[in-house]
Order: sequence, then C-alpha cells, then structure tokens
Amino acid sequence: MLRVIFVDDEPWALTGIKNVIDWNKEGFEIIETFLDPRKALKSITSIQPDIVFTDIRMPGMTGLDLVRESREKGINSEFVIISAFSDFEVARGALQYDVFHYILKPLDRDEVGTVADRLRKKLISAKHPVLMEVSQTGKLMNEKQREVLVSAAVHPHCYVAVADSKNYNFPSKKDMHVGQFLLTDGTSLYLLSSKQNLEPFFNQLRISAAACGVSSGISVQRPDFEDFDNMFSEAVSSAQLEIDYSANSIVSAIQVYLSKNYENELSLSEISEKFYLSETYLCDLFKKQTGITLTGFLTAIRMKRAAHLLLENEAPVQQVADMVGYSDYGYFGRLFKRFFGFTPSKYRKIQNAAIIQQSFSMLEE
Repeated sequence: MLRVIFVDDEPWALTGIKNVIDWNKEGFEIIETFLDPRKALKSITSIQPDIVFTDIRMPGMTGLDLVRESREKGINSEFVIISAFSDFEVARGALQYDVFHYILKPLDRDEVGTVADRLRKKLISAKHPVLMEVSQTGKLMNEKQREVLVSAAVHPHCYVAVADSKNYNFPSKKDMHVGQFLLTDGTSLYLLSSKQNLEPFFNQLRISAAACGVSSGISVQRPDFEDFDNMFSEAVSSAQLEIDYSANSIVSAIQVYLSKNYENELSLSEISEKFYLSETYLCDLFKKQTGITLTGFLTAIRMKRAAHLLLENEAPVQQVADMVGYSDYGYFGRLFKRFFGFTPSKYRKIQNAAIIQQSFSMLEE
C-alpha cells in the first residue's frame, strides 16, 4: 500500500478528499490528515510518505512553502497541489519543486482517480523495477530486475505467488520475507522466501485469500528464485486450477507436467515412463503426497479448466471437451456432471444467468 497524507486548513475539504474515491481500494493507505501545515511538515519529515495532497492557500504556511521546505529537507515524496483558484503563476511556481499534479476545487472524482492511478504506476515502477516489466509470460527483461530477485532471496526456500488483486496483503509467517509487486494488469506478484517449506501452509494461505474474495496461487519451491519464468507460470496455474504443489520434488514435477499438458490424452503408462517410475509406485507416491489419486488430480484440473472455458466463450460443449483432453463428448459430460452437479450446458446457463443478475444488482445500487 502507498502511504498518503492530506493537508488542508478546512475540515470539510479534508473530508471531501478522503471520500472522493475509495483510496484503500486504489492501493493507498491514508496515514494522517492535517489542518495545520506546520504539523504536517514535521510528520512528512519524519514519516516520508509516498504522496502528499496539500491545499495551496493556508494561513501561516502555503502549500507551496510546504513543498519547498520539504524538498530542502531532502524529502522525495510526490506532492499534489489542490486549490480553489485557477492561478497559473501558482501552478508554475509549484512545478519548479517537481510537483506531480495540480488539481482545482471542487474535486472531480474522475480526475482524482486518474491522478491516483498515475501516481500508483509511477511509484510502483520507480520503487521496484521488476514490477510493470513482468509480462504475462513472466519474462524479466534486464539484469537490474534480476538483482531484485537476488535481494528478495533472504531465506533458502523461495516461491513466487500471484493474486488477482492489487490490494491483497499476502499473510506472512515467522522467518518469512515477502516482497509485493504490481503487474500491469493489476495482478499482484509476491516474492516469498522462508526458512522452512511453505507447502504445508498452501491450503491455509489459499483459504485466507479466498475469504477476502481473492484468487491466489503459489509456485513450486526453488532456491534463489532460479528459473523465475517457470515459477511465475506455476503460480498462475496454481491460481487458475487451484493446485497446491507438493513438497516432494517428483510429485510437484508431475503436477506441473499435468497442469501444462491436461489438454492432451495422457495415459498412466506415458506419465510413468516420462518420470522413470513404475505405474504402481507412481500412483502410490502421488496419492500419499497429495491425498488424491493421479487420475483424480488430472480430472479435477480438466473440469476446472472446462468450467472457465464454458464461461469465457460461446464454443460448443463438444469443442470445450476436446480443448481439455476428452475426445469422447459423452464421457466428458458425465464427468462434468459428477464434478459440478450439472451438465456442461446447464452449468453455462446457470452461471451466465448469475453473472447477469449480479450486473443488474450493481446497476440498481
């Protein structure tokens, strides 16, 4: 969360800017508000917030004075000037102190929201060069970003996690380091390093996120974030397919393989041959480590992916079946009904109706 301070000598104006948008939802934490700019200066010097929104015409000290004295003290916070007066000279004076933006009263919700979005992108990108540069494939672009991964590897057990919310704070544990970043699509990326394996806590972490309405996923453990690209891909698959990877390296490798190849017609003999294990040992090991049979795990992946595909596009059910590895449409339908309680067609109809109803409810609010 980015820390923000508001300064205005009029209480009603402070209330107005606090309520003009949902700051917390936008990724900002309001840490203090001030009616007295002198008190604000002391706090800014001490706390060094990320952002300061300040009125420009205040008794005893103007907003411009507040910015100037803050800069003289070496404060690098972003400043946004707010004024009821369309005064070009004041605006020009503010620019020499590297003020981020100049907003006129009365505040416009859309303008403030746009400024907040620009601030968030600038500060996140400036603080963490790895943010905003990570594409959907997880590619890191330069050596400086690699340095971010090295510095995040505080402890020996490293994981990459994702969450479909920019405001979700990943739960931390004792002897665990969490680095949180924001990707360009609003997804949060976490670099986790811990003194102990986190696999036993995966389900607990997922439940914690789900309770906040957030979908999350965690990669397989690797030291020092080596092979980051695959770790990112694993975290995304974990979130989409609700996979909790095993601490057993062989089993987790099998889980990753299945999550990347579920659309193919996989056989037990093919999988056992690929991992140089007998079919019996493979099945016993997988069940012991995950609590579910290998076939059950693969079926669950396919059913969850099929459910998403049914809602993502209007493809015929038979085509969806083929997309998740079933050439036998009837068999797919029976498995789907057993898994979700509805046929694929009825599931699509019910879910689409629920989405439409939710949209109407939001319009009525």
